[in-house]
Amino acid sequence: MERVRQGTPLSSLIIPGLDHPNEAGYKIIAEELMKLF
Repeated sequence: MERVRQGTPLSSLIIPGLDHPNEAGYKIIAEELMKLF
Protein backbone atom coordinates (compact mmCIF):
# COMPACT_ATOMS: atom_id res chain seq x y z
CA MET A 1 0.00 0.00 0.00
CA GLU A 2 2.98 2.31 0.33
CA ARG A 3 3.12 2.71 -3.44
CA VAL A 4 -0.56 3.58 -3.47
CA ARG A 5 -0.08 6.09 -0.65
CA GLN A 6 2.90 7.57 -2.50
CA GLY A 7 0.66 8.37 -5.43
CA THR A 8 0.98 5.43 -7.82
CA PRO A 9 -1.91 5.91 -10.26
CA LEU A 10 -4.63 3.29 -9.91
CA SER A 11 -4.67 2.93 -13.70
CA SER A 12 -1.13 1.51 -13.56
CA LEU A 13 -2.27 -1.26 -11.18
CA ILE A 14 -5.35 -2.58 -12.98
CA ILE A 15 -6.13 -4.20 -16.33
CA PRO A 16 -8.03 -1.64 -18.43
CA GLY A 17 -11.66 -2.53 -18.99
CA LEU A 18 -11.65 -5.40 -16.50
CA ASP A 19 -11.09 -3.54 -13.22
CA HIS A 20 -8.91 -6.41 -12.00
CA PRO A 21 -5.36 -6.04 -10.71
CA ASN A 22 -2.49 -6.53 -13.11
CA GLU A 23 0.79 -8.13 -12.05
CA ALA A 24 1.92 -5.03 -10.15
CA GLY A 25 -1.45 -4.80 -8.41
CA TYR A 26 -1.34 -8.44 -7.35
CA LYS A 27 2.19 -7.95 -6.03
CA ILE A 28 0.98 -5.15 -3.75
CA ILE A 29 -1.89 -7.33 -2.53
CA ALA A 30 0.49 -10.23 -1.83
CA GLU A 31 2.96 -8.00 0.03
CA GLU A 32 0.19 -6.61 2.23
CA LEU A 33 -1.21 -10.08 2.96
CA MET A 34 2.24 -11.38 3.92
CA LYS A 35 2.48 -8.66 6.57
CA LEU A 36 -0.38 -10.40 8.39
CA PHE A 37 1.55 -13.65 8.83
